[in-house]
Amino acid sequence: NLRMEFKRGCPYACTFCAQHELGRPKTHYYELNRIEQELHLIAASQVRRVSVTDPVFNMGKTYHETLRMIESLSMTGMFNFQVRPELIARMNDLTFLDMLAATGSEV
Repeated sequence: NLRMEFKRGCPYACTFCAQHELGRPKTHYYELNRIEQELHLIAASQVRRVSVTDPVFNMGKTYHETLRMIESLSMTGMFNFQVRPELIARMNDLTFLDMLAATGSEV
């Protein structure tokens, strides 16, 4: 099981979350080039399970592109994402759910 993140930090102040305790109210997004390089390495290594530890994977502007990268690499491993369901509902982001299904991911 490999753990990775595509962004770090969280703008929310949930009392139960370790991200809040780190004192990082802002979110740092990794460059898409770095994400692509890491995904190629994971695909080549045939990792069976990737746990994405972003507390808010589905926040921001890059998560759709990240899912497109995962799908284009035809990765055989299972991805597990942490998401905020209210963001899916608020943005009516049904495309996101379809993309997750296409990658064989679990939420």
